Amino acid sequence: MTKKPLLQNNLFRDAAWALPAALVLAAGLARLQSGGFWGFFILLFAGAFALSAATRWAARGGSSAARVLAWMVALAFLLRLALAAALTVFLPLYGHGNPQEQAGYVFTDSFRRDAQAWELARADAPIWRAFGKEYYTDQYGGLLALSAASYRVLSPDAHR
Repeated sequence: MTKKPLLQNNLFRDAAWALPAALVLAAGLARLQSGGFWGFFILLFAGAFALSAATRWAARGGSSAARVLAWMVALAFLLRLALAAALTVFLPLYGHGNPQEQAGYVFTDSFRRDAQAWELARADAPIWRAFGKEYYTDQYGGLLALSAASYRVLSPDAHR
């Protein structure tokens, strides 16, 4: 009986825990925003899988430091996700009432870039237009293009 390469076993292990975790988290986030399950699921699965593989690569010695690193990465991921969900829910309720906080954003530049990404995603224009001068919120256009592409692919039905 031949043994499977270590890389295949590790990738399977990473996917085996990332899949159910992404399903549960995507269901919770989709319930918070009333829809968008598949977009949440794809992004959460890809992110959790990549973080797990990168953590496994960084801690390839197998020492106790590897376990500490894994816990630190998991905790940072969950804290960031929880903070983002809490800000999305509570900023419209308890913020200062300005348009960016009513939409759940802390920073004005991210609010404007997201609004322009949604505008570009709904337009018939190609995504590369994000790199032009008519879109002013992103210095080089990379985040705007990425956001507009993700809206077109993962969430074409609603601005989230």
